[in-house]
Amino acid sequence: MIDGIPPTGSKREIQPRGGIAAPPRADGDNSIMSQTDFFPASTTILRTPVWYDGVARDDHPLPLSLGDYKVAPGAAGEHWVVTNLKTGETVYSGVGPVEILRG
Repeated sequence: MIDGIPPTGSKREIQPRGGIAAPPRADGDNSIMSQTDFFPASTTILRTPVWYDGVARDDHPLPLSLGDYKVAPGAAGEHWVVTNLKTGETVYSGVGPVEILRG
């Protein structure tokens, strides 16, 4: 065997040599880690204005991804509408401007 590589036709598995071990997972499952352990799914945020201030904004978490929502700006004096494209449900209807952001 040369540098941890078994000869051709060998049934032995290659053993890791000196690499970095993965940290234990918080849920106690120490099996092989997935990409989501390193790159958690991003959240989607609806950012709306507050009634008491012209600059401050409120952030509201949304369950679906960024592309699953449509923002329809209101004309002067009309409500802005945010719609869930999968269900057609109105998520927000109110003063604007509003933004859908990736958190």
